[in-house]
Amino acid sequence: MPKKIKRVNYKRISYVLLPLIIVIAFAFILLNIKNTSEYSVPLEGFEQVEISVPSQNVVALTYGCLQLTATTSTEQAQSILEALQEKESLRPNTHDLMKYAFEEYNIRLLAVKIEGVTDDIFFSKLVLQQGNKVLYLDSRPSDAIALALRMNKPIYIKKTLLIEYAKNTCEE
Repeated sequence: MPKKIKRVNYKRISYVLLPLIIVIAFAFILLNIKNTSEYSVPLEGFEQVEISVPSQNVVALTYGCLQLTATTSTEQAQSILEALQEKESLRPNTHDLMKYAFEEYNIRLLAVKIEGVTDDIFFSKLVLQQGNKVLYLDSRPSDAIALALRMNKPIYIKKTLLIEYAKNTCEE
C-alpha cells in the first residue's frame, strides 16, 4: 500500500512564521535606525575660527583677517599642537582620555563655543550630546580646543570678542 502524503498546513505555519518574521524585521529596523535627533547648535553672533600655535605657549584663533592670540601653559599649547599635527603620544594625555571616554559612552562633541572674557580670562563651553540630552559644559578654552581638534569638531568664538580682542592681520 502506498504511503499517504501528508498535506502541509500552510495556514498553521503562517501563524507561527509570520509573527516571527515581523519581530525579526522590526528588530533589524530598530538596530539600523540612526539617531536623527541631532541638536542644532545656535551660532548667531559666533564665527568659526582656525587654530594655530605660533609659539611655545601661545594659541592663535583666526577668522579671516582677525587673529586673537591667547597665552596658555606650554603643556596646553603642546597638546593643541599635537592635535593639529594629528600626532599620537606614546601615552594618552588628559585630552585623549576625554576623547576616548566620550566615544565609549556615545557622547558626541558637537562644537566648542568661546563665549566670554572676564579679567582677561576667556570662558568657553563644550556642546555635548548623548541621545536626546544636550549639555553645555564649562571648560577652559585651551582644553576645549585640544579636545575639539582631536575629535574634528568646529570651534566658534563670539564675534564681539574678535572685534574687541583680535588684531587685524591684513592691515599689517
